[in-house]
Amino acid sequence: MKKIIQIVLFLIFVSPMTLKAQDPLKNIQERITDSFNGFFEKKDGTAFDALISELKAAHDQRPANNLISYWYAYALYRRAITEMAVKNEKRTEKLNDQAIELMEGIKRKSSEDYALLATVTNYSLAFTSFFSAPFKSKKAVNYADDALALDKENLRAYLMKGVNDFYTPKRFGGGKHTVEYLEKAISLPDKSATGPYAPTWGKSEAYWYLIRFYWKEGEKKKAKEAVTKASGLYPNDVLIRNMRKLIDKEAPKTKK
Repeated sequence: MKKIIQIVLFLIFVSPMTLKAQDPLKNIQERITDSFNGFFEKKDGTAFDALISELKAAHDQRPANNLISYWYAYALYRRAITEMAVKNEKRTEKLNDQAIELMEGIKRKSSEDYALLATVTNYSLAFTSFFSAPFKSKKAVNYADDALALDKENLRAYLMKGVNDFYTPKRFGGGKHTVEYLEKAISLPDKSATGPYAPTWGKSEAYWYLIRFYWKEGEKKKAKEAVTKASGLYPNDVLIRNMRKLIDKEAPKTKK
């Protein structure tokens, strides 16, 4: 009888935890996105940090699992963006450096691995000296090209190339291909790789950068058209919502 009770208690209390530990990536992209949006809505990163701790624990247990490394790095990168939003540059850099280290550590990289490595390398330009920036920028673009060599329909690689061109100063040739790369990213399927944990993120970010590019270039009509379309496709995206508010506030009112 005592043994039966022990088995029942094991099934009630231990099994759910074991199952959770066996599948730390369940709904992982959705959970990261919710944590990211939640930070901007509540101005609190507690939930996001808890999710990152879960991913760290999973990575510590299975450091050679490329998928866990990928999603752990992606979570760190998105958390870095939230820290930059509150001007905590020191922590932003630390989080992004951790993401770079994780992605560099993957030995046999897939197209998605290269695309994320390109993304976090490109993001590190915010903390790079003027003299080192061109070399790191080229490195990021090369990673994106590696991603496209393995999968020519990887929207996240085109997104990164668009973002890189967006931030490159005009005197160094920036801005010439921003629209081309971002529109290409938008035109591609969300999911490129196979498998239940393959990423689908990136298209809403491509819209966000496209809107910002049009707006800063003074193409107000195109910016409004793009933000209207993006708002319909991604009504819960906090960055697009904020851009919509800015455009609605600053765009000249149409006379009746």
